[in-house]
Amino acid sequence: MDPRRAADPDRHLRTLQARFPELTTTSRTETGDPAERICAVADELQVDTIVVGNRGTHGSWWRVRDSVPNLVLRHAPCSVYIVDTRRAQ
Repeated sequence: MDPRRAADPDRHLRTLQARFPELTTTSRTETGDPAERICAVADELQVDTIVVGNRGTHGSWWRVRDSVPNLVLRHAPCSVYIVDTRRAQ
């Protein structure tokens, strides 16, 4: 959890859109298992690439193996680019 991120996901997405006005963005809020929803939406929209941050997960191999980025990587219907976000935290 990022303590600087707003608790309201819709507000957080609007903030991101405002930070990068030169980019065309589309956002939506989904409920459920994050990795499952990311893969399902990517399949539905037939995207070319999913970009997901890793948040610098540490811990036992089992915990890291079942992290959202790794689950997306294993089940995505397209290419996955995992961004190392540890510097941004």
